[in-house]
Amino acid sequence: MTATGTFAGPGLYHESAATRLDNKPATEVPSVLTRIKRYFTDFWTNHAAQVRDSANSTLFVVLLSAALTVFLAFADGAGKNITLVTLLASSLKNISQQAFDTVNFVQSGVTLPHRDGEKVYLIDLDDQAVQQVAAQQAQKRHCEFKDASKCQANQMLYFNREALASILNNLSRFDEKPEAVFIDLDFSYPDPYSDSRALISALQKVPFPVFLPYQKGRENQDAFVLDGRIQHIRDFPNLCFVNHDLLLDEGDFKIRQLAGPKAGYPSVAEALYQVSRGNQVKAGQHTCNKTGQQAASTPIEISALVYKKLDRNAELQYWDSLEIRKAAEILQHPTDQHLYEPGLVMIGRTDRDNGDNYYTPISPFVKVPTSGVEVHLTSLMNLLNYNHFGKAVSGIYILIFAAITLFILQLAATLLVDSTLKLKNLLGDFLEIVLVWLLLLIPAAAIMHYQGYFLDYTLPLVALYLLRTFMKLHNPETAAPTSADSTSDGTSTSDSTSVSTSGSPENSGSSSTEEVQT
Repeated sequence: MTATGTFAGPGLYHESAATRLDNKPATEVPSVLTRIKRYFTDFWTNHAAQVRDSANSTLFVVLLSAALTVFLAFADGAGKNITLVTLLASSLKNISQQAFDTVNFVQSGVTLPHRDGEKVYLIDLDDQAVQQVAAQQAQKRHCEFKDASKCQANQMLYFNREALASILNNLSRFDEKPEAVFIDLDFSYPDPYSDSRALISALQKVPFPVFLPYQKGRENQDAFVLDGRIQHIRDFPNLCFVNHDLLLDEGDFKIRQLAGPKAGYPSVAEALYQVSRGNQVKAGQHTCNKTGQQAASTPIEISALVYKKLDRNAELQYWDSLEIRKAAEILQHPTDQHLYEPGLVMIGRTDRDNGDNYYTPISPFVKVPTSGVEVHLTSLMNLLNYNHFGKAVSGIYILIFAAITLFILQLAATLLVDSTLKLKNLLGDFLEIVLVWLLLLIPAAAIMHYQGYFLDYTLPLVALYLLRTFMKLHNPETAAPTSADSTSDGTSTSDSTSVSTSGSPENSGSSSTEEVQT
């Protein structure tokens, strides 16, 4: 054998790139595309049946989901008689609500980075502030009740209005003034525990828009009731009213959405949002933030709310642009600055006896009811961070999402259940649905957290389970042969036993006959 190369000194011989001593060509490393192609080829060879089954199931699921959507549109709604159809529609709706609550909770503990340049403040009238103010007011002995027991600190129903006037004066004192303030308190009733003249004076002098809950029965009027007395709105140049109603879902009475404009009054979140954008706010026949530009009259769509956990005792919140200030600290230090940046301010009671607590999608998980001002705060954070209220995506978008994700996740669940767990029955199908649901939680929670949308895939999951159940019942699989029916050589178990018995010494004579007959 002759080898070509170059001589490089005694005992050194370099092999050329073209010729090797063993005459074997150099091994080529496969490219990335080649390895990917080989992987998918092997995958298709081993799992072609599962892929075709998942594709066919996905197609039928999309069609069945569309049929269920049409069914719910006609079967569900107010005023329907209770029938089997309406009960079925109500059950599907309840499943969808539970899915929304679960996805909401999964993302509620993840911090959303500050997207908007707007700061939001909650001045918290908590138990400490309410008890502190009530104790101070009881010492002043200003009470209009003849019964002295009703003038005790623990019997005061209303938050002290002189203390509230002190908070407004503190916000107006410094250059970093709020852009707008919403006070979630009803001032129409007379306060027998304190003097309201200080509050009236503060509301007349505030240099920023102040929003109060609108008074029913006085829509589109130039007068309103404060402390039981008629007041003319022209005397309050920066005072406006908004709709603060909350909608409770039928059945579990949770707040998953916010009421829209009512009687010409925008919602709390929409009014503050428009002010933050430098727009005027039309409330009934009056205009707030008159220095702003005129905004479009089209109301912002309000459907479902994305919730985050609120820890009123923590410095940092899961809404990154939200800060909470304790009212007790402002009242103890009324001349100190407490807001260092302009922003939107909400003032409301969160104490246990405020009488304004509600259940939200995350309440069953955190075991704490949510106050009304926190619900309004959540809706405002939705608008500022997503520029829309979170709403369920339906129609063609959910079908496309279901078709892609269900195909991928169903295939993954099928491979896990069928190939790994070896469960090819109704229990296996049920486990597949559970696995698909658990896998869908991750993208659903991410989409709700970052985009503010809830992708309702309840109907596709229900359709998938109904389809798999129907297929199993319509085409039951052949039962596996038992040990009593066959063996590896095709002979029956009983024959094998008789042959084995016939070999015993006690039955050597008859065993030969039985064996021949067999």
